[in-house]
Amino acid sequence: MKQRIEFCQNVQHDCIAGQCGATGRRNRKQEQQESGITERFIEHNEQEQSYVINTHAFHNAHLLRRCLPRSLWEPAPYFEDRKAHHYTAAREYQKSQQHKRTKALSQKNTT
Repeated sequence: MKQRIEFCQNVQHDCIAGQCGATGRRNRKQEQQESGITERFIEHNEQEQSYVINTHAFHNAHLLRRCLPRSLWEPAPYFEDRKAHHYTAAREYQKSQQHKRTKALSQKNTT
């Protein structure tokens, strides 16, 4: 089967899905010599073949979107109810600002 390559892309191993952890240990070298210090490093679990594509880094993202199903690149909301989250965050911010003003005013009155 003949295939046409449209573009190259860099993919990153998905450590969260692969449950990779800092389980490796190695001796750290400094200027080509053993330093006597042991450092930990990530050992990747290659059993899980899952990769992440950073679609925001592409200059030609339209080509990627043509090749992948929409479910892989569609935007995902951070919050189910964005407006409710905004109002909650605004109330908390207003309370913190009021607390700062009250504290500043009380410090000004004591000096």
